[in-house]
Amino acid sequence: MPIRVIRKSDLAGTARHVCNDTYETFRFLLKPDGAGVTITDIVLNPGIEADYGYDGHVEMAYCIEGRAKLTDLATGIGEVIEPGALWIAPMGARFRFVAETQTRLICVFTPPFDGGETGFAGDQ
Repeated sequence: MPIRVIRKSDLAGTARHVCNDTYETFRFLLKPDGAGVTITDIVLNPGIEADYGYDGHVEMAYCIEGRAKLTDLATGIGEVIEPGALWIAPMGARFRFVAETQTRLICVFTPPFDGGETGFAGDQ
């Protein structure tokens, strides 16, 4: 497989660009790409409070902008998420994410997504 370059601008307006009232995300890699992971660039709107988690995927997210609170719903333990913070949510974990400001994350999921997943707990 040759080296590929994927530009965010090339994803705009395609099925890999999802924009709704909660977030805007660009899905750089999906299962059909053969890379073994999904990588997304997501911006969550300020004030959003939602429960997330995947039954069949591990999620790793690195914050590059904003401020949020992440609470593990199994333990009740909360953490402040700011630039430079990374979290790992194992398969089946559920967490509440509250974006205090606009928050931008680079996320990696394994195994990779097919493309239609939302991340909202119970919406899989």
